[in-house]
Amino acid sequence: MVGGGSEPIYLPGRSAAKSRLIYRADYASSALHEAAHWCIAGSARRAQIDFGYRYTPPPRHKTEQKKFYKSEERVQALEWIFSDASQVEFHPSADNLEAEVGDFYQQLKIAKHKTACWLNSVAGSRARVLVSFLAAGGLSPTRDLETSAHG
Repeated sequence: MVGGGSEPIYLPGRSAAKSRLIYRADYASSALHEAAHWCIAGSARRAQIDFGYRYTPPPRHKTEQKKFYKSEERVQALEWIFSDASQVEFHPSADNLEAEVGDFYQQLKIAKHKTACWLNSVAGSRARVLVSFLAAGGLSPTRDLETSAHG
């Protein structure tokens, strides 16, 4: 994980190069969000730049915004679990200043419960390890990612 990016992006490793998950500025919430994408992505998605997702920048029409919410529901639910574990305040993101998040927030409450159940599955193992790390103080509001990565 690398902080300080102007925009978040995942760059898969090639040959001997390691994969890089770049999060926005030095925001813990951005890092947790990008980590959620990585934990959910299967091996085929982790082999693609930005997990193979095509980004539609805002402003978005209602139909496009609904697609955005659908694609982000599980990711943001897992981000919320990571936020709880690390004591970082969670804020649902519409990634669009013109969109309301009220209904999406209600969807996330349901998705968070389903995602918590998923954590106990084999597929949720990477996320489960990260939750344990975060809950043990691996990332907290007073401890940045650079410090956490080096002890």
